[in-house]
Amino acid sequence: MNIVIAVTRFHSNLTSWVKAFQSRGHRVAVLVVEYGPSEDHSVITPERMDLKKLDGEAAGRLVARLQPDLLILRHKDKAMRHLVAASRRSGAKTLFYEQLEYLRPAGLGSAWHDLGRLQRRWVRGYPLRSITPSMRSREGVPRFMARFFHFPMQPYPGASERPYCPDGRPRVICIGKLARPKKRHLWAVRALEELGRPYQLTIVGSGFDSDIYPDKRDRAYYDELRATVRNHSGHGQVTLHEDFPPAKMADLYLESDILVLPSAKENFGVTPLEAMAAGCAVLSTDNNGSAGYIEPGHDGLLFRNGDYDDFKAKLASLVSEPDRVAALGGQGLRTLEEKHNYRAFVSEILASAGLPDSAPPPPGHA
Repeated sequence: MNIVIAVTRFHSNLTSWVKAFQSRGHRVAVLVVEYGPSEDHSVITPERMDLKKLDGEAAGRLVARLQPDLLILRHKDKAMRHLVAASRRSGAKTLFYEQLEYLRPAGLGSAWHDLGRLQRRWVRGYPLRSITPSMRSREGVPRFMARFFHFPMQPYPGASERPYCPDGRPRVICIGKLARPKKRHLWAVRALEELGRPYQLTIVGSGFDSDIYPDKRDRAYYDELRATVRNHSGHGQVTLHEDFPPAKMADLYLESDILVLPSAKENFGVTPLEAMAAGCAVLSTDNNGSAGYIEPGHDGLLFRNGDYDDFKAKLASLVSEPDRVAALGGQGLRTLEEKHNYRAFVSEILASAGLPDSAPPPPGHA
C-alpha cells in the first residue's frame, strides 16, 4: 500500500511513523513545504513542494506519480486542497492529522464547536475525518469524525537492562525549546535545589535562533535560563545541551532516570514516550496531550498543571526512591510494547481510513 504524508516540515517524531509503515510492508512518501536544519532524514528523504505552484494540474501529476492509497494531511494551506482533491479522484482515502484532544467535554458548546470545525473543513476541501494522538484526559466524549491512535514508539536497544541512579544520584532530564517560557525548565532547577539532595539535571532544547516556531521565542527567558545554568552552584550538577542532534537523543535518555515535563498547554508532547522508550520514569503535567497515555502510579506520574508545589512533591517522591523510579520505568517499557508498537499504530491508522491492514511485513519485522 502507498502511504503519502503531507506536512509543513518533517519533524523528528514522524520518523517513527515512517518506520512503522515500512515495517508492515507499506511504501511511504513524505511531502514537505520546507526543510529545517534540525531534521533527521536518515530514514527517509522528504520531497519538497512549492505551494505557489501547487495548482490542480500540478497536484494531479504528483498523485499520478505517487499513486497513494492513503493521503495523510497535516498542513492547512489552501493550496493543499488540490492535493486532497486529486487524491480523492484517484480513489485514495484521505485523513487529516491534528493534535487536538480526542475526548471533549460533554455539552452543546463543545459539540457546536466540533460541528463548526467539520463545516470549515468541508468548505475548504480538507479531509473531514481526522486522526489525533492527543488525549489530555481519560474522561470525556469522543469528537465527531475523529479517531484516536497510539503514537508509535519502540523501546530503545538496551533499555530493559539499563541501570538506575548508578552513583546514588538521580539523573533528571528536562526537554523543550529553550526560548519558550511555557516549557518551565527553571521549575526543574528550582525544585531540585529546594529538595536539597544531590542530583544531576540535563536540560535539552533548540536555541533562540532555531527555525522552529521563531515567532514564539522569548529572548528574556532564554537569557535567564542560560545564565541560571552558567552560574549554577548548589546541591547538584546542571548541564545544558543546545540544538542537540536528534539522532543522538536516545543516548541522553538512556543516561537519565527521570524525565520531567513541566510544560503548560502542550497539545501533544512526544518526549514522555521517548523517555519511556529508554525506561525513564516520567513526571508530566496533566494537561499535556500525551498525559492520557500515563496511568498515574503505574507507568508514570502526573501533576496538576500550573501547581509548582504538586510538581515538587511528585518529583520528591521519585528522587528519594530509586526503586520506584526503576519500577515506573520498567512498566513504561511494557506499556510501549503493549499499546504503542508499530503493528498497533498501522492498524489504527488504516482502520481510521477504512482500509485493510493486509500487507505482509518484510522478513525480520514484527
